[in-house]
Amino acid sequence: AAGTADVHHINALTAAIARANQLLHSDPELSELCQSELVAAGGEGCPWLSVYEVVPMVSRMCGSVPVVSNLVQPSREEIKELFAGWAAETSNDGVLQAEFIKSFFKVVLQSCIHETEKRLADITGA
Repeated sequence: AAGTADVHHINALTAAIARANQLLHSDPELSELCQSELVAAGGEGCPWLSVYEVVPMVSRMCGSVPVVSNLVQPSREEIKELFAGWAAETSNDGVLQAEFIKSFFKVVLQSCIHETEKRLADITGA
């Protein structure tokens, strides 16, 4: 039988997945989050951002949203790998237009959801 700590952990992961899915489908909230992070990073008005600017930015975004921060968080290296694959499909110049931060953050968030679902399945034996 699952202990109380396990139940709380399962509930936290389940809530994080639900909140992340809600965020994925809330364009205004995503836009606001990305814009505020861009301003905080000093990239506002800059049409291009490098992977070196985007990785820490997206990493902070993953950990800054209440409840979503309970998701399995990718390492900066994993974010770089996601970025490399994503950038190859969206751009050939190795830099990221600021307007695509939201699109890339969605890719990272979906990866976090997937990894959290795997962790949840491991815990529950599902």
